[in-house]
This record gives sequence, C-alpha cells and structure tokens, in this order.
Amino acid sequence: MVASPDWSSPVNAGLMLLLPPPSHAMFKRGLEVLYAPFNTTHGWNLTGTPLQLFGTRKLRKVDGSVMMYAGAPANIDNPKWDFVGADVDQGFFLYMLHQYYELGVYPTNAGQYRVRHYWGGGKKPWHIILGNPHTWNSRRGICHSDHLSAYNYLRMLPLERRMSNSTPCVRAYRAALAELEASKIGCCTNMETNPRRIHRQWYFGAEFKPF
Repeated sequence: MVASPDWSSPVNAGLMLLLPPPSHAMFKRGLEVLYAPFNTTHGWNLTGTPLQLFGTRKLRKVDGSVMMYAGAPANIDNPKWDFVGADVDQGFFLYMLHQYYELGVYPTNAGQYRVRHYWGGGKKPWHIILGNPHTWNSRRGICHSDHLSAYNYLRMLPLERRMSNSTPCVRAYRAALAELEASKIGCCTNMETNPRRIHRQWYFGAEFKPF
C-alpha cells in the first residue's frame, strides 16, 4: 500500500494505491480483523495503541528511504486510536498493511505523475465549472467561494494552447478560465493566494507521486 499521511491521520484513505494481495490468506486475515473487537485504547483486535505498535518503527518510502519530518525520522506516536478514520478504513489499513504485514509505504513525491485530493463541503471545483457554465456574474457575486474554488483549480491545470482542444472538458475549462479572468476575480479581497489551499472549504493533501 502506498498512501500519504495528513494532519488528521497517519494514512489518508482518500488517496492511496493498493496493489493486489500476495495470497488469499491476507484477505481471510482481513475479515478476521474486521470481526475482532476494537476500541480506541487498544485498537484493532485489541493489539495495542499506535504508540506501542509504531513508536520505535521507522516509516519507509517506496524507495526504501526513511520518511522524515522536521529533520528527524517520522513516527506514529498517537496514544490512542482516536485519529480521523481510526475505527474504519484508515485505521484498518494502517493496522493490517503497516503493522501486521509491514507492507505499507509512503510516496517519494519524485514520480512523473501526481494526483490532488479534494475534500470538504459543497461541490467539487470541476462540478462547479462543468455544471454551471456562464454563471460567474450571477446574484452570488464573482467573489463567492464556489467561484474562487473553481478559479484556483483552473489555474493549476496545464491548459496551455498546445494541449488538444478536441475534448469538451478542455474547451469548457478554457472558456471558464477566460470568463473568470475577464470578471476581475483576482481583485476579490478574500482571494486565496496560497496555491496549496483552495479557498476555505477545499484542500488537497501533498501532491501524490507514488513512484
């Protein structure tokens, strides 16, 4: 399993790469763990706290190097299984693949391809763009959070003219970006300047480059 951590959990299950299990035994073991007891103090199968299970373990990246944080080897030192998703997918994958089978690694962020994970309330930026054409100057006003979210998303896309203009999606994105730029959206006083944050409700984790 290749997955990134974030501020809320050692594993972000919203953006991860799972390779096929090496045997049917792993699948069966996973079912056993799902049926076993769980609580926030001793976790999955009541095996122990994250600090007990991971406190001295070095976290590895795909290339085998040690994952670092603030100049020191990163570690998982939660005293309880109370992080976001600890009792569902994120905690289950952490226990099964990182702790039990020791098959969990973190991305190197050095690959050619990258993925951005958007989460939060409201609509995704592409739904705003593709589902609401020509509505940027509606009664909501150009500085509405939906418009800012769409604009920041469009600015990060590789919409250079050398790209094919044959797909409806690319044409819609280019048209929306031109309309937003013409509307003086950059003058909004609540314009988000940090490219890693998409206004107030949209975030994406570290750029995910698995290999």
